Amino acid sequence: MNTLLKILASCLFVSFSTLPYAKEPNKNIVLVSQGIEDGYEEYQILIDKLSIKKISNKIVLFNLISDGLSLDESITYENPEIGDKSSEFESMDNSQVIITSQMDCKTKELKPIEYLEINKITGQKRKSIPKIGTEDSGQFSEDDIILKNIFNIVCN
Repeated sequence: MNTLLKILASCLFVSFSTLPYAKEPNKNIVLVSQGIEDGYEEYQILIDKLSIKKISNKIVLFNLISDGLSLDESITYENPEIGDKSSEFESMDNSQVIITSQMDCKTKELKPIEYLEINKITGQKRKSIPKIGTEDSGQFSEDDIILKNIFNIVCN
């Protein structure tokens, strides 16, 4: 009886894994980082390779996508933290944030240009533009693995 169940389970696995409509991952979306942080649900930080545009010999624009983090959590780039400005989107694990970003490939400085948060359940959107002169730019240090990964994807 145990052997029969194993055979049946393996047949079901093979039939489901060979379905023609099984969705393949988008090859233009590159994973930068993923994990579970301090009690948060699983999150991912990705780059849309099709969005990478070189605007000068050292400046690159691109879309950074965070999935599973709210806008206020995504702004920190590195470790998810809830900002003081949390509103109805507060700590929403069902949010996706698209951060239009600029990276200087010479100085390795990362600056957000615009944030767009999308609630995946309601479709509600919230757009935000960082104030000029804020501390929302990232400078590399030895332990900034996410920023190093971003640099390696968009500048190389």
